[in-house]
Amino acid sequence: MEKKSNHITDISFKEVKSFKDPFSHILVNEVLAPAVAKQVLDWLKETELWEIQNATNHNSLAFNIDLSDVPDNLKGIFSGNTFLKLFKTFEDIFKVSLKETLVLTAFMYKEGGGTTIHTDFETEKINTFTHRFIIYFNDDWTEKDGGALGLFRSESVEDLVKIIPPIHNTGVGMLFSPFSHHAVGAVNSGTRYSLVFSLLSDTKSY
Repeated sequence: MEKKSNHITDISFKEVKSFKDPFSHILVNEVLAPAVAKQVLDWLKETELWEIQNATNHNSLAFNIDLSDVPDNLKGIFSGNTFLKLFKTFEDIFKVSLKETLVLTAFMYKEGGGTTIHTDFETEKINTFTHRFIIYFNDDWTEKDGGALGLFRSESVEDLVKIIPPIHNTGVGMLFSPFSHHAVGAVNSGTRYSLVFSLLSDTKSY
């Protein structure tokens, strides 16, 4: 997906906090304006674009977002001045210059869905992307619903360092490396949605 210039829609990015343990990551308390986040959630619930993922470490449904698939009321989020602002905010919070193209993917985890521990650091396809930003969309998520993001010191479940709840309209940014071990815990009830921005630094370095 490329940056374009058409529409304006509000984004928030409130309470941005950076962390180093167990690897570099960023938490954002409110990413989009609440009304916009509600519109995105409604679209993710209604769209029929979902496809089952074949990845060995993912039990989820997903689709890559193309602007032609986005309803008119949301096109301003994925193009135009708002998207340019969103892209610039990614550069600000990650403190890097990013290439002007990215991959934007929607994910859905249903009951029983989740992932194994993985790093997203692909040595066989080095420099495919270096950073990722996730925005969560959920209705009244509670801890018992599961589906939280776990950050680990290693590929062992015993090395869990942090649990990040997938609360509606919050965001997580991650810098990938051989040590960026993370996993989505199994969903116990409800459905967990997210938008994932896969980004590449200008230097193509991690």
